[in-house]
Amino acid sequence: MSTYISHFIKNVISVSSIINCYRKDFAPDFCDIPESHDFWEAVYLDKGSIFVSAGGNKTLLKPGDIYFHKPGESHHIIINGKENVIVYFISFASKSSSMNLFYDAKLSLTPYLKNLLYIMHEEARKSFVSTRVGTSYGVTAAPDAPIGSAQLYKNYLESFLINLLRFKIEAEKATVYSEKEEFHRAIVRKITEEVSQSLYSHFSISTLTKKLNYGRTFLCNVFKAETGYTINGFYNHLKINEAKKLMAEGRHSLAEISEILNFSSRYYFSKVFKKETEYTPSEYKKTIIK
Repeated sequence: MSTYISHFIKNVISVSSIINCYRKDFAPDFCDIPESHDFWEAVYLDKGSIFVSAGGNKTLLKPGDIYFHKPGESHHIIINGKENVIVYFISFASKSSSMNLFYDAKLSLTPYLKNLLYIMHEEARKSFVSTRVGTSYGVTAAPDAPIGSAQLYKNYLESFLINLLRFKIEAEKATVYSEKEEFHRAIVRKITEEVSQSLYSHFSISTLTKKLNYGRTFLCNVFKAETGYTINGFYNHLKINEAKKLMAEGRHSLAEISEILNFSSRYYFSKVFKKETEYTPSEYKKTIIK
């Protein structure tokens, strides 16, 4: 008899209850009243321009943006401009820790996420009707709701939130990577500048680390990864290029060029020159004499 292994599914985000899910058109003169509640509310702007006010801060939303109000947060919307706006409100309860990643989050939805939101809204229209008891209001099951519609809406909402969470995480990774790349390029620019200014003087990586205030290993690794050169290798590369220019000018002897460029000895100058060009300085000079 065969045996089977079952895989336990861990829910990343679970929605425990639905409070509201509706679309609303607002005129430019609409004045919203601040409110707070113990559940999540997502505000999606479909048309126009609004500010969402939360915790004393205002955030501008453009069409395609969604903003999350966390439980207990006082918030309201402010119409921005003189045209009508269309807003989708999605209110729900969830105690999933992953929802913390949506604290004060503003995100611009991809076409796929927008489509998910519209599908979810359409299912909500079939599933629920607005209800009010005293000062409390929310939704209840529609009398003619298709079978399983409330569950399907919940599934759509959880799917939307998980996909949005993935999108947010990937976007943040890309931002961090981009910032890291720019930081490394900035480091390389600083090193290149320092090296270029030291062609006629003494240069050392120790002095460079003190000046830039970064560790030797970090600077060397970043420079190598970005340029393919070691720092000293790049320094020698620039010095040999400078030596070629001086030779072409014809005003200095090889010994003078070696000294001007601060090589430790004529022998070391010749060694570095040959490594860079496959010629000794004397051989190279013959190739450029007309």
